[in-house]
Amino acid sequence: MKLVTLIQGFYITDRMVEVARTFQGIGARQMLRNSSFTGKLYPTGSCGSMFDNEGESTLRELELTDTTIKFIKLYHDRIDPIEFSMTKNDEGDGWSGIFKGPEVGCGLVRCTISKVPEDYLLVPTTMLNFIANAA
Repeated sequence: MKLVTLIQGFYITDRMVEVARTFQGIGARQMLRNSSFTGKLYPTGSCGSMFDNEGESTLRELELTDTTIKFIKLYHDRIDPIEFSMTKNDEGDGWSGIFKGPEVGCGLVRCTISKVPEDYLLVPTTMLNFIANAA
């Protein structure tokens, strides 16, 4: 049985964000901003895919060992690469590390990974039948 690796987590950054529109213009300030993500690390090759509130991305130069995860994230509609580097937590309950990129600066990232059978990602026939009958 082929296994697929799923990745779920969140990142925190302190980049500038728009916080209010006023009659004087747009107000911005530096504040912590977080976002969750989910993705799939492909079983062959060194790549994967991810989705977060910024959109879809492709993962390149993926390195996954028993103690480290590293990859470069490229959003489909942007050209700036974002480097991720994480190590397994001492407690063994997840991964922690940093990300950095020319446009996003740097920040913290935490995630978990899990292995599931490849057919876990297929849409079950019962769900397809339900959708067809609901239309």
